[in-house]
Amino acid sequence: MSTPTTDRYVLAGLGEKVIAFPDYYVLDVLLVDRNYVMRLPFYSPSVVGVTQHLGKIVPLVSLRHLYLKEQNVLLPGQLPVVRLAKSLPELFGAGLIVDRIMGSLSLQQYRESKYDFIPIEVILDQLVGSHWLPQRWYALS
Repeated sequence: MSTPTTDRYVLAGLGEKVIAFPDYYVLDVLLVDRNYVMRLPFYSPSVVGVTQHLGKIVPLVSLRHLYLKEQNVLLPGQLPVVRLAKSLPELFGAGLIVDRIMGSLSLQQYRESKYDFIPIEVILDQLVGSHWLPQRWYALS
């Protein structure tokens, strides 16, 4: 399978760091009201819960907890979420909660940028695995 090409990068802030998502990884960007998140207590702490968007269930993952390893992350009233596209079949439709959406860059602007971006592959590698299994059930198998 060939690697898709990108024309733009979506920029998201996470603490003092910046994540650049290639456009082929981004289905859409949402602003989710915290009151519309159903918590999932038996899953990994990085899996905050699920919400509904256009009739689809969207699992939400806190990158503050997953990547920055922060414990007891407080959720703001509005959650900026980057939803992952079909180019990531195992993660299609999942929403990554970031601190802020910063905009986008063209490929040329990305290459000339002075930002030290978080490699998106590092985050995606951390998302695969036992995060998606209830911890109570996972411990028994």
